[in-house]
Amino acid sequence: MNLKPLIPSILATALVVGAPSASAAPFSLLTDPSLVGRLPGADGYWGSLDDVIIGGLNPFGSGVAFFDDAGNYGTVTGDFETNDGGPGVFGVNTLGGGPFAIETSNNGVPFFNFATQATFDDSLANTSTVNADRTSTATYHGVDNLGQKFTYTGSYVWLLPSDDPAAHIGDPELLAHVDFLLPLLPTGWTTFTTGLESYVITAGSFSGTQGALTKAFYSLDPSAVPVPVPAALPFLVSALASLGAWQRRRAARST
Repeated sequence: MNLKPLIPSILATALVVGAPSASAAPFSLLTDPSLVGRLPGADGYWGSLDDVIIGGLNPFGSGVAFFDDAGNYGTVTGDFETNDGGPGVFGVNTLGGGPFAIETSNNGVPFFNFATQATFDDSLANTSTVNADRTSTATYHGVDNLGQKFTYTGSYVWLLPSDDPAAHIGDPELLAHVDFLLPLLPTGWTTFTTGLESYVITAGSFSGTQGALTKAFYSLDPSAVPVPVPAALPFLVSALASLGAWQRRRAARST
């Protein structure tokens, strides 16, 4: 039996098995009706004593809220995806999708609620780095329909439904924040991420403004659970090496 014609087929099959699937990995920013009229306080954590509760705030019921040093504050809702619709992996992931709806109030007037939309600024790199220790980081860029541009950096904790949050979170304030949000997740969630971001407005009428954002998002899709895709490569190399050695031994016996 001549194995040479089979080697490309075996290689292609192995690469497909070891590669990310083509299924989408969508994420949604957390929303829940219980959060309408409420914002996290200065510490950025939900469920703490400094939560702000005022009628007219947070009409989305969003778990994603921001404050900045120009007196703006508000909430964000929307969906996004990783890796151009592919699954999440340990290491660097690209971010894309949107748009996101933003409700902004200013200077203590909660009924201002000026609506804008924003998307990722695809002219710049938008990435998150997911670690196996249930932590992650991100740097990404946004642009809204008013021409304002933003740069965000953040640190997060991510969890699976089977995880005990206390086993992965040492900060008691962060743990209380997570415990407050977990019951708000929809049935069937596969992964949940939350943390704090800092941002700066780099263009537009509020250019130079700096702020902080509380982030909380989840997925219902199994492909959103990060996997160590590169781990399949050593197996592939070993299998091909063994195949080559067997073929050489067989060829030697036939001469």
